[in-house]
Amino acid sequence: MKKVWMKPYACNLTLAALFLGIPLLGWTQHTQQDIDHLNHCTDLMNQSTTLEADGQSVAEMIDYKKGTLTFGSEDLKSTMLRKVQALESENSVYDLDSLRKALLTRALGYVRKEEEECSDTDQNKSWRSQRLNQIGFLLTDLGRIDIYTLQPG
Repeated sequence: MKKVWMKPYACNLTLAALFLGIPLLGWTQHTQQDIDHLNHCTDLMNQSTTLEADGQSVAEMIDYKKGTLTFGSEDLKSTMLRKVQALESENSVYDLDSLRKALLTRALGYVRKEEEECSDTDQNKSWRSQRLNQIGFLLTDLGRIDIYTLQPG
């Protein structure tokens, strides 16, 4: 007798779970899309930050070669030299000014892409002002590079 009673109950329970589960499945997919979007935005931010830091390292090496910067130790100097040589090799650019310009241009591209694709993640729009500020600084730095490379030594 229990088996006969359990079959309709099990069927109703299965149907209820299906109807309840369908909206949950949609919510899970939406949540995964949100997570993927946040990860994408974080990747863009990390890439631009890394490229800006690399550009700063190249700028320091340029200043060192001009004689306007000294390193506190030989270890620091050799570490910086190895880093810049690795950047030259990775980017196949061996002129320091051109390398810095290439790195900053790529960083600018990532920040612009972040502004375009990720402004919806800002809760209070404070990150947007920081991104726009960052774009302005990168454009200014790129303008300075052009001015310095156009003027004779």
